[in-house]
Amino acid sequence: MKAELKRKRASSASLFLMELVVAIMFFTLAASVCITIFVRAHLQSENAKALNHAINICSDAAELVRTSDSVSGCAANFGTVYEYATAEPGEDGYEISVYFNDDYLPTAESGLAKVETVSLSETDTLLMADIRFTDANGNDVYSLSVTHAKPAANGSSVDNRGSDADNKAATSGDSGSDGETVSNNASTNDESDESGTPAVHGGAAGNNDSAVNEETADE
Repeated sequence: MKAELKRKRASSASLFLMELVVAIMFFTLAASVCITIFVRAHLQSENAKALNHAINICSDAAELVRTSDSVSGCAANFGTVYEYATAEPGEDGYEISVYFNDDYLPTAESGLAKVETVSLSETDTLLMADIRFTDANGNDVYSLSVTHAKPAANGSSVDNRGSDADNKAATSGDSGSDGETVSNNASTNDESDESGTPAVHGGAAGNNDSAVNEETADE
């Protein structure tokens, strides 16, 4: 009897331990899944935050490019807005670098910092920039390309206004020619009136009637 009781207790204890192990394994698996979900959600939130800041920073840099007339002027604008911006001349233009800390504020430390790189180049009529924002590990977060048309020279604008004035003067000259045409028409009418052709014919008819009356009187 005692041996059988010991066996039953041992078997029930082993069953309880197996159930406990299965329950622990189930909760461990559920916890690992939940932790993975929370970690991924946190990473996605951080990536979205980084992307949002990168878009804003690159958009501000693009506005500086659009308000500049040359590569050197653009580099000077970056130096004015960003105190710690560094500009290095290259073959085609300038390479501008701005470092940001974890709070996405400009910093002078170039160690483990986020970097905004602006590659500037230009032609006779265009100002071009390739803007790139990277994280502390050197991974690209956001990139943007900007092409800005340089404003036309003041001289060309003056020449255009001068040509417009010449066109207006030519138009006025044409109007003057029309005035001469009207004057010519008026002078033609005056000449017609002075010629008095109907009056001359009327006078001749009156003279003929007088001659007929005189001949009748003589008879």
